[in-house]
Order: sequence, then C-alpha cells, then structure tokens
Amino acid sequence: MEWGSSEKDAIAKYGKPDVDGEGWIVYNYTLASKSVTAGFFYKKDKLYRGAYLLMESHTNKNMYITDYDFFKNLLSKKYGLPKKDITYWANDLYKEDYSDWGMAISVGHLFKVSNWSTGKTDIECSLSGDNYKITCKIVYNSIELKDFVEKINNEDILDDF
Repeated sequence: MEWGSSEKDAIAKYGKPDVDGEGWIVYNYTLASKSVTAGFFYKKDKLYRGAYLLMESHTNKNMYITDYDFFKNLLSKKYGLPKKDITYWANDLYKEDYSDWGMAISVGHLFKVSNWSTGKTDIECSLSGDNYKITCKIVYNSIELKDFVEKINNEDILDDF
C-alpha cells in the first residue's frame, strides 16, 4: 500500500480485515513462511504505519532470536545493511550463556533492534520481551507523514484537557 492511501484502499486490495478498530485494521498473514499479523494504521484515513507481528510461539525461547535474525537478514538483503543494529543488555545476568538469551529477552534483560531507511520509509525490526512474553515485529513508518501524525497526536492529547 502507498503511504497516505485510505483504509478502503486496503480493504479493496486485501479484503475484509480479520480485526479492526478505530484507525487500524489487521490481517492474519504468512510472511516468509512465518505466521504474523499484518497491521495498517491510519490518521485521518491516511496510511502512515504498517507492521508485522510474529504470532508463532516457541517452547525454546532462543528460537525467537532465530526468527529475529531471519527477518533482519531478509530486510538486509532488500534494503542493505541496517543504519543501526543494536543489541542492548539492561541486565547482564544471562549474558554469559547464549542458551539463556531467549530467557533474557523474555524478562526484559536483552533487547535487539535494527533500523533501515529508504527515503520514504523508516523500517525497524525488533525483538523485546516482558513478563516472559517475547515480541518480534517489523514496523514501517512513513517519513513524509511523520509531522502530520505528530500534529494530530498532539491535537488529540490537547482535546483531553
């Protein structure tokens, strides 16, 4: 979908969404053989963000690192090396034993993120966790609509007062 396109455009292309809400629609999808939800996000009926959220679950939490690396490598093949490629340890309790890294992610001790930019789109692939739940996602944001979205978000906040 093109940035700024409407929700109706997405529905015309992909059909009725599996889930929808105010300003967003979601489809269950397969991305590179992985089960994901694909989300489209709108402000004033203009597409400004898209995202894939990995829906697969693994008993071995290190498999989420494998999934993250898989997505990161595919994005690198398409967009080149990431602008940023960060592995951040908030707590190094599990750092010495790679077999514990999945656990480290699930409790918020380890976070991984990579970023690309195409000129029109900022792309982020990330792996994070909290309370033993791991999230692997890819988010696409429109660069052109960034100020537009920020302005609307600020207006929405001020409307609360």
